[in-house]
Amino acid sequence: MVYKLIFITLLLFTSIVKASSYETGLLAYDSGDYKKAYKIFETLANDGDDKAQSFLGLMLETGTGVKKDLEKSYKWILKSANQGNAGAMYALGMAYFTGHSYPKKDVSKAKEWFLKAATKGEFFSHYELAGMAIDQKNYFDSVNWLRKASTFEFSESDGLAYKKLIEVWHNLGMSYLKGFGVRKDYYAASIWFKRSANAGFASSQLMLGIMYSRGMGVSQSPNEANYWYGLACDNKLQDGCDMYNPGQSR
Repeated sequence: MVYKLIFITLLLFTSIVKASSYETGLLAYDSGDYKKAYKIFETLANDGDDKAQSFLGLMLETGTGVKKDLEKSYKWILKSANQGNAGAMYALGMAYFTGHSYPKKDVSKAKEWFLKAATKGEFFSHYELAGMAIDQKNYFDSVNWLRKASTFEFSESDGLAYKKLIEVWHNLGMSYLKGFGVRKDYYAASIWFKRSANAGFASSQLMLGIMYSRGMGVSQSPNEANYWYGLACDNKLQDGCDMYNPGQSR
């Protein structure tokens, strides 16, 4: 019984030390001490820490604090992914999808890793799977992934994730507008466009302008249409500028 308690205590202590070391690595990275961060992550990665393996792969991919080595980066990210790290799974998917240098481009393998990451709740994989389905004109799959992606919640402080979520809202609007994978529903399209337009997405602002000018799913209103055209123009979308009437109320 005493040995069992000692063993459990050691396990807990090891977990605490690993967590602490990983945080120390992050602090070193954030402060710009990349060499120190690399050494910490390398030690943890060799001990089997999946988060450290993934971060180490990222540093090797970008050449941050160490000589750039894409093959070595791939191996560490693969180890992390094989341990169930969703972020690493997504990273592998992107590596295969872009195929910039290593590994070689393989869309099938990219999709496999995106699917694995998506089942673990990784947002960006949902986004990429929706995009791949759209490219293949598989609109039923694209709507399915867009709907799943739309359930995530982000704010401006989440940076890229929030920007991609806004695109998801816009693409759902386009799906309902065009009847891609769903029945055409102008009202549903307007709801999604308003959501992304209110977040500052110029293409959605333009679409709302068109819908208000034609009364598609919304009450026809030239003034409301002009309001959205103006916002699209303000957000540097030339079509919005072309359709905006400066002599009309916004």
